[in-house]
Amino acid sequence: MKAAKICLKSGCIAGPDCPETAIQSIPNVVNLTKVCPYHTTVHLDQSERFRVTDHCVSISQMVTKSWFVLPPVQEWFYRKTHSDYHPLPPFKPGCVDNLMQSRSIGLIYPYPGTKLYLPLQADGTRSKAIWKASHRNPEATIYWHLDDQYLGKTTGTHDLEVMAEPGLHTLLLVDDSGESYAVRIEIIGEK
Repeated sequence: MKAAKICLKSGCIAGPDCPETAIQSIPNVVNLTKVCPYHTTVHLDQSERFRVTDHCVSISQMVTKSWFVLPPVQEWFYRKTHSDYHPLPPFKPGCVDNLMQSRSIGLIYPYPGTKLYLPLQADGTRSKAIWKASHRNPEATIYWHLDDQYLGKTTGTHDLEVMAEPGLHTLLLVDDSGESYAVRIEIIGEK
């Protein structure tokens, strides 16, 4: 065993942005754990309600903080059991830096890379499935497309009933700010 500085929030090796750390014993083998990828430095306006960049606010007026940021799907699950989780604030209007934006959309079900079986019902019609997405902004609208066909839109809770034939499909999710997320979905079953 060897001593290592651990991030208390993530359990990973502490990085420079981890505010709460502790020295703990870990196996003395090739480092099997990574440096905490979830704590990052963010720049906020004076009210600490919006993220900003040096393109819209002078550096002297920025508040710099370490922030615990999970990917959208992990955030969706984590928030259900951790009321102390604070999602990343939005950028101040007119202050978006496309290079700094993190992904806001995630697909919860079907999980990317899985094969989804939609059986035929007794009357010969294909079963439907409820597909679920997450978005960092609780008020965001997501527009759903499957193979270039519009399926519908969701706001708040992003659950949509989908029926698709067997084969490879491209699911495209686009939010009301223009961010998109595309993933390949494979449906298996009788044709």
